Amino acid sequence: MQSSSSCLSPQDLQQVILTAGMIGSSTNGSISADQAKVASKYLDALRSNPVIYVTKCLELLKYRMDQNVGSRDEVDNHVVFFILSSFQIGLTKASIAENNYDRDRVLAPNIREDIRNGVLTYLNQYIVALEQFSTNNGASVMPPFLQTKLAVVLAKYIHLEYPNGSWPGAFEHLMELLSKIDLQDERQRAASLLKIGIFVRTLDAVSDEIIMFRSERGKEEVNRNVLIKNSLKSNNSLILQKLLGSSGLMMLLEKVERHKDIVILILSTMKRYIGWVDWSIVVSQEHNILHHIAACIRAGTQIAVLGLECFLELMDRTTDMEQKIFLLTRLNIFSTLPSIDLDEDIDLSIKIAEVDAAVGIELLIYYDEVLDEQHMSSKTNMDLPDSLLGAVESLLNQTLQLFWKCFAYDDIDVTGAVIPFAQRLVNTLGKQMERSNENCTKPTFNVLEHIPNLVSIMYKQLCYPNDFRFDYTDEDDAEEEMFRSNLRKVNKKITQLLPNESLQYLCNVLSNLPMPLSSATTCELEASLRLVFHYCEGLSAKDASSAVEAGPFRQVIIALHQSNVFEHHHFEVIALYYDIAVRYASILRSDSNLLSKVLSAMSGSQGIQHSHPRVRSRSCYLLLKLVKEMGPVLRPFVVTAVGGIKEMISRQQTELQSGDILNLFETMGILIGKTQLSLSDQKEYLIAVITPHVSSINDLISSSELIRDPETFGEVLATLIAAISSLSKGFSKPCAEIKSIMMETVPILLAALKALPSDERVRVKTIVTLHRMILVLGHDILNPITPFLQILIFHCSYNDITDVTQLLNQLCSKFKSSVVQTINAAVIPFLQKCHSIIPEKDNNNEIAPHLDTEQLLVRKLGFVFLQHIVSKKATKVLVSEINKPNLENVLAEMKYGALEVVDPSIRKSCILFFKGLLDQWSEVGSVDDIIRTGFLGFITSSLLPDLLKGVMDPNFDVSDAMNIRVVVQTSKLLEILQAQYHSPYNHFMGNFLQNSGCAASTATAFSSASTSADIEKCLLQMREDILKNIR
Repeated sequence: MQSSSSCLSPQDLQQVILTAGMIGSSTNGSISADQAKVASKYLDALRSNPVIYVTKCLELLKYRMDQNVGSRDEVDNHVVFFILSSFQIGLTKASIAENNYDRDRVLAPNIREDIRNGVLTYLNQYIVALEQFSTNNGASVMPPFLQTKLAVVLAKYIHLEYPNGSWPGAFEHLMELLSKIDLQDERQRAASLLKIGIFVRTLDAVSDEIIMFRSERGKEEVNRNVLIKNSLKSNNSLILQKLLGSSGLMMLLEKVERHKDIVILILSTMKRYIGWVDWSIVVSQEHNILHHIAACIRAGTQIAVLGLECFLELMDRTTDMEQKIFLLTRLNIFSTLPSIDLDEDIDLSIKIAEVDAAVGIELLIYYDEVLDEQHMSSKTNMDLPDSLLGAVESLLNQTLQLFWKCFAYDDIDVTGAVIPFAQRLVNTLGKQMERSNENCTKPTFNVLEHIPNLVSIMYKQLCYPNDFRFDYTDEDDAEEEMFRSNLRKVNKKITQLLPNESLQYLCNVLSNLPMPLSSATTCELEASLRLVFHYCEGLSAKDASSAVEAGPFRQVIIALHQSNVFEHHHFEVIALYYDIAVRYASILRSDSNLLSKVLSAMSGSQGIQHSHPRVRSRSCYLLLKLVKEMGPVLRPFVVTAVGGIKEMISRQQTELQSGDILNLFETMGILIGKTQLSLSDQKEYLIAVITPHVSSINDLISSSELIRDPETFGEVLATLIAAISSLSKGFSKPCAEIKSIMMETVPILLAALKALPSDERVRVKTIVTLHRMILVLGHDILNPITPFLQILIFHCSYNDITDVTQLLNQLCSKFKSSVVQTINAAVIPFLQKCHSIIPEKDNNNEIAPHLDTEQLLVRKLGFVFLQHIVSKKATKVLVSEINKPNLENVLAEMKYGALEVVDPSIRKSCILFFKGLLDQWSEVGSVDDIIRTGFLGFITSSLLPDLLKGVMDPNFDVSDAMNIRVVVQTSKLLEILQAQYHSPYNHFMGNFLQNSGCAASTATAFSSASTSADIEKCLLQMREDILKNIR
C-alpha cells in the first residue's frame, strides 16, 4: 500500500476521491456503488499513514490551486473539502500524540507548517480571484461549509503552534484579513465577506478547540489550553475591536436581511469572547462595544436575541453592582425592550423575558442588601450615594414595567421566564414587611403596592387555555401543568405573607363566577377551585386549622358544598371539587347534611359512576380517603353505601380499573369494620360482600375464558384476588366470628392460584392477600397456607421470587417457632429454586455485570431467609426429618455467604446465622448430639479459621464501616463459643494464636478477653501484628 500510494499522482488521488463520493463519471459511464466502495476502502487504507496521507493531500491542493481558481464548481468544492478534512484529521492525531510526546513522529513540524501555508495560500488565491472578478463574471463565493472546514484546520494549527510554537503571530496574521474590508463596493463585497467569514469562523473554532472537553485530553493539552487562553486575553481587546469595527458590523446591520447569516456568525462569536474582555475596554468609547450591542438589540429577531445574550455575558462579567448599573444606564436597554413587539418573534420574546428577570433579580438582591445594611447600621444611606440608590430604584421600576408585559403574555415560555423575578419580588416583600414591623422607613420601591397587580395577572395565567385537554401524559400538557405549578408556588408565598389579603382576593374571584357554578367556564372555575384547594398550604398548621374551624374560609368551603359545582360538565372540575372536599373533610364531620350530599355525589353518576375514567378513578380513591377520615361518623350511611358500592361494582366491573375496584373494596371494608357497627351487623354486611365475590372468582376459574385468553382474564382474576386483601384492611384485630368469615375466602384463593399458577400477576396478588391474611387470621392461617407455599415456590420466577421470600420471612417473624411445621416442606425447595434461577456463566466462565448483580440478589434472598429462620427461633425446621439430610449443604452455602460474597451486609447476615445456631444449640438436648458435635466441629475447623484468615488479609479494609461490622459479628461469634463451649474455644484459639505470628502480648490479651468488645480489640491488634511481620 505504501509503495503504491507514494506513486499516486494528484490527478489519480483526485479521481479516487471523486469516485468515493460518486461525483462525476468513470470511463465506463456513471460511477457504480461498487466502484465507490472500492475507492473508499483505498482512502481508508491511505489514512492509516498520516504522513503519506497529508503529503499527498498537500500535493493535490497545490494541483487544484494551479487550476483556474476564478471558477469553482461542485468537483472543486468536494475535493478541497476532502483535503481540508485530511488536514484536520492529521493535526488532530498530532495533537493527541503530543500528549504522549510523539507529536513530531506523527506529523513532523515542517509538514504541519506546510499545511498552514497551503491553506493560507489557497485562501489568498480565492480572495484575489474574488477581488479580480465579480461573482457575475465567473468568480464563485466559497460555500459556508468550506469556509467552516478551512477555519477548523487553522484553529487546529493554532491549538498546536500558538503562542510558543511556529505561529506566535497567528491572530495578528488573521486580523490582517480585515485590513481591507469594503462592503460598499459591489466588486469588493464578496471578497470582504469571505475575509470576515474566515476570521470569525476561525475565532469560533479556536473557542471550541480550547474549551471543548475530550475524553482523550491529557494534562499537557489542558496546560496548552490555559496558555492559549491567557495569551488570548491579552490580545482580546484588539481581536474584539477587529470583530466589531473592522468587520463592518454596523454596515452589515444596515442591510441585515441581506447579510443576516454573517451578522449572526459575528454575534455568536462575540458572545463567546466578550466575557474575557477587561471591563475598562467594555466601557471604552474607543471600542464602542456597547454601541454595537445596542444596535444589535434594536435590529430585532435573531440578531436582537444574540445582542441580548452578549449583554447577559457582560452582566455576568462583573460582580460590581456599580458597573452593572453603569452598563444598564449606558445601554438604556429598558427604554428599547418595551417598544419591541413580543408577537414579532417568540425566541426574542423569551430572551427579553430572561433578560428582564435576570436584571430584575440582581437589582432586587442588591436593593435588599443595601436596605438591610442600612437597617442594621441605623444609617440613612450608609456610604452609598443617593444617586446610585435612586438609579437602582429607577431601574427596578423600568424592569417592572417590562415584567408586567412579559408576565401577562399569552405564552408559557415567555411568562415562565419571568416567574423567578416574581418569586424574588415576593421575597423582597417579605424583607420589607420584616423591616416595617421594626418601624423602619418605608422604601421608595415598595413591593406591596404591586402585589394586587401581580396576583391579578397570576390568576389569569393560572387559567388553562380553553382547549386544554388535561392529559398530563402529553408533553405539552405536562409543560403547561409545570408552569402553573411554579405559579402556585409564588401564590403560596404571597399567602404566607398576606393571608387575609389572599383570602379576600380568593373570595372576590369566587364571587365573580356566574351562578350556578355548574355553568361557569372550565378554565376560570378550575383556577378558582385551585386557589381554594391550595390556600391553607400557605398557612401554618395552627392557622390552617383555625381557618377551617371558623371564619370566611370555612364559609367558602360550605358555600361550595351547597352549590351544584359537582354537576359541572368538565371532569377536571368535578375531580378538583372532590379533592377539596377531602382536604377539608373536618367541615363535613360536623354537618351530616353536607356529608350526605358529598357522599351522594361521589358515589353517584357524577362520581364513581361517571362516564369519564378520571372522575371514576379519582372518586374511588377520594371516597376511600373520605371514609378513612370520617370513621364512626359514617355509621348511619353504611347500609346505603355498602349496598350501593357492591351493586355498582357488579354492574360496572368492566368499566372500572383494577385500582378503582381495590379502592372500593377497601372502602367497604372500612365501612364495615371501623364504623363501630354491632358484631351482628358486621357479620351480615361482610357476608353480603364476600359471598357474591367468592362466587365471581369461582365462576371465572370455572369458565373457559381463563384458558382461552389468560392474558386478559389473568388480570381480572388477579384483581379479584387482591380485592379480598383490600376488604380485609377494615379489620385489624377481628374477633373469632369475623375470622371465620374471612377464613372462608382461603379455599377460593387457593383454587384461583391453582387455576392459573403460571401467571405472575395472579401469584403476586395472592402473596399480597396472604400477607393480609397472616395479620387478620393469625395462627389460623398456618395450616391452610402450606399448599400456597408449594405452588408459589414451584412457579415463581426471578421477577417475583423476592415476593415469595418476603412471605416466608413474614411467617417466621409473625409466628416464630410455631411456623416450623408450616414451612417444613418449603425450606429446601425454596433454596433449590433460588439456585435454579441464578443466571449462569457463559462458556468462558464469565457473566455480564447486570447478570452478576441479579445473581447476588437471588443468592441474598436465600441467605436472608435462613438467617430469618434462626433469628426467629424456627431453627428446628433445619433438622427436621426431611431437611436434616441437607443441613451440611445449608451450612456450606451460608459459609460461602460469610466468606466469599462481596456485600458486607450479606456477610453479616450469614455470620449472624451461625451465631444464632451456636447460641441456640448450646444447651444439651436442644438438638441431636451428633448434629451438635458435627456443627461445633464445622465452626472450629472450617468456618472460624477462614473467617479469621479473611480479617487478617492485608486487602481487608478495616477503615470501611461495613467491613468493621464483619469483625464485630466475628467477635460476637467467638464470644458465644467462649461462653458456651469453653474447652473447644480454648483448643481452637490456642492453635490459631500459635500459628498466627502475633505478638505475645496480643496472645495474652486474648486469653483474658471475655466480651465481644475485648475480642474485637484483640483481633484488630493481631491484624496489626501480622501486617508488621509482612512488611
